[in-house]
Amino acid sequence: TTALDSTTATVNIVRRVDVSPDNSLSDLPDIDNLSEYKEAAVSYITGFTVKKMKEMLTCMPCSQALTSDDLVHRFLALKERGGLQKPSPGITAVCQATERCFQRLLKANEGRAPQGRGTTAAIVTQVLSDCSEKNLFPQLHGHMFDMRVQANHVHVLVKMTSVWYCK
Repeated sequence: TTALDSTTATVNIVRRVDVSPDNSLSDLPDIDNLSEYKEAAVSYITGFTVKKMKEMLTCMPCSQALTSDDLVHRFLALKERGGLQKPSPGITAVCQATERCFQRLLKANEGRAPQGRGTTAAIVTQVLSDCSEKNLFPQLHGHMFDMRVQANHVHVLVKMTSVWYCK
């Protein structure tokens, strides 16, 4: 074989097999995007998550970063009877990332909920990775440099949110 005759495997496959596009893949559920129903449910669960986290947080700037005066989802306006926490967009984004990660695990387990001691830790690790490039809490930008890297409050909030959402 000469150098000109050898090609990568993907090129060889394309040359030998005429593959027509498979449109049946569009029928599969998109687990990276949440349906409107799931977004509504996640926003409601996020309010509960915020309530539980506020009971535990002692850092005032972090506690204030959990809520917003604006509603993230219109479903919360329907459920509002005076005591509902209005989650901030950053907390909602973390909970949505957690839900997407859980949906991927469901898909991988053929619809069965994942079992085991390390499941929550695996979800939290993936969510932290998924959210690492996002500016979830712009109001905490200066605050996150007030402490050691290991105690970064933004990372602590992301992990804590994901853990509470998994419960």
